[in-house]
Amino acid sequence: MSGEGSAKLFNELAFHVLSYIEVMPGVTELDFEERHGVSSADIGAWDAANMPYRLPAELAAFLCMFDGLRFSWRATMPQRVSVLVGSIASTDSAMPRAPIDCPNSVFLSGERERGGSSGATFAAFVLEHHPRVGKVALVYRNEHETSDDAERAAPGSGPQVWLQDLGCRWHFLAENFSAYFRLMVVHLGIQGWQYAYTDVGLDEVTQQW
Repeated sequence: MSGEGSAKLFNELAFHVLSYIEVMPGVTELDFEERHGVSSADIGAWDAANMPYRLPAELAAFLCMFDGLRFSWRATMPQRVSVLVGSIASTDSAMPRAPIDCPNSVFLSGERERGGSSGATFAAFVLEHHPRVGKVALVYRNEHETSDDAERAAPGSGPQVWLQDLGCRWHFLAENFSAYFRLMVVHLGIQGWQYAYTDVGLDEVTQQW
């Protein structure tokens, strides 16, 4: 496994998922890309460049350990062909803003549950973009996520994580980055796992894993 230092830290934070994958039957290769964390100045620069939006505390802490992360694993099929079947790719500090090409009403059902107003507007920043999956993004509403740290840290007040599928439809995935990270680990990073939480559902290949 490459990137032993950061891989060990990630393994401890991610419920020993790397250790679990390494001993799975048929796994032939596990690669972890070495990425060192950003500085607090880098976090401040992102916040300044994207005002009035600011990174949530748990994501800022993650970026200070890993400026994004990527690991992949290969498994040998019965025909002895090695194929890439799992990949976790999380954010890096660039995190570009994504256009929201849909009515705000798409996000409002979740806002009503959280006590948001029907007049809220939204902004999205890309955590991950995969050409065969779509975009995973932090979605902010303008009323609370742009204020101070105490308010953003309140339960249910921070930016949510949504998937924009290949048809440009938006699907809710998790209440915050920490919850998304846990889901990502539980699903071992298998490509397209996010569709398990949409009305589209998993494709046949993903279901086999």
